[in-house]
Amino acid sequence: MKDIYDIKGLKTGAGSKAYHDIVDPASDTADCIKCLIDLGAIIIGKTKTTPFASGMAAGDWEDDVCPTNPRGGLDLDPDCSSSGAAACIAGYEWLDYSIGSDSLGSITGPAAACGVFGLRPTQGLLSNKGAIAVSS
Repeated sequence: MKDIYDIKGLKTGAGSKAYHDIVDPASDTADCIKCLIDLGAIIIGKTKTTPFASGMAAGDWEDDVCPTNPRGGLDLDPDCSSSGAAACIAGYEWLDYSIGSDSLGSITGPAAACGVFGLRPTQGLLSNKGAIAVSS
């Protein structure tokens, strides 16, 4: 799950160490993540994202190292802010799915770069409550 979504009791860092240091642990879980948990999903961790889910390339990573693209010969940029979500699903065969977000191509770009299927939900279909959005 991309580290822009709240999980009750955990901090949401949104790819920024400074932001992570000043926020409190979430008091609730993001609505869209609650829906998945109610359907039986098991959240095992948070994936890396560019700071505040903004930025498009490996060079945009400031606070952390960009995820490695497991299908790119370790040289191909995993692309956009959901690159952690795409890289983990491409690299771990035991994962069924990964959760990203897509305001500006952040699911479709990394999915294509990492050789996995990416689904961008219809705008407004899911609540964004409990998520840090790059844009409304």
